[in-house]
Amino acid sequence: MVVLGHVVLLVVVPVLVPACVQRAPGVAGPHLGPCWTGQHHGPRGRRMMREHIDRYVVGQALAVGALLWPGPSRWPAQRAVRAVALTLMLAGGGFSVVAAALHGTRLTPRVEPHEDIDLLVDGPYAVSRHPVYGGLLVATAGWVLLRRRPEPLVAWSALLAVLLAKTRGEEQRLLARFGPAYEAYRARTPRLVGVARRS
Repeated sequence: MVVLGHVVLLVVVPVLVPACVQRAPGVAGPHLGPCWTGQHHGPRGRRMMREHIDRYVVGQALAVGALLWPGPSRWPAQRAVRAVALTLMLAGGGFSVVAAALHGTRLTPRVEPHEDIDLLVDGPYAVSRHPVYGGLLVATAGWVLLRRRPEPLVAWSALLAVLLAKTRGEEQRLLARFGPAYEAYRARTPRLVGVARRS
């Protein structure tokens, strides 16, 4: 549960904070954004909010939140199943956190990459083009096994669909930014989790 909580923070908090705390031009330090000041009202305000909130990030946050669907387990689990579930949660959560840490302050939940991003190809990125998402899917798959209810399984399937669509959008932008270097990296590295192909 603690691991899942950390993963939820990685994807839910970034949806809201950038839209609510901004840096004002010519002013030192952040100020309240349109979601707190009421500037979201009217055409200009709605346009500002659309610029800050990515629909894929919203879908990702909703799917992760749905994984926490309450209620008792519907079927029993053997000790081995629980052990596998906990292993998936720990391994996937750790993999995701390590990959996210490589970005430092340039980590963003949005499809558009940070303007100063580097092309990462080592560490977790040697076995996955999107290790943050791959680790998230592995960790939440463990959670689904542990919960043993149909609703979290449906939520996980929705999360998978959202992340697959999101990675396609991200890769289009990364290809436009890094060109042949990213094309070569994409050709040899699995999208989520796998064994890198020899170049």
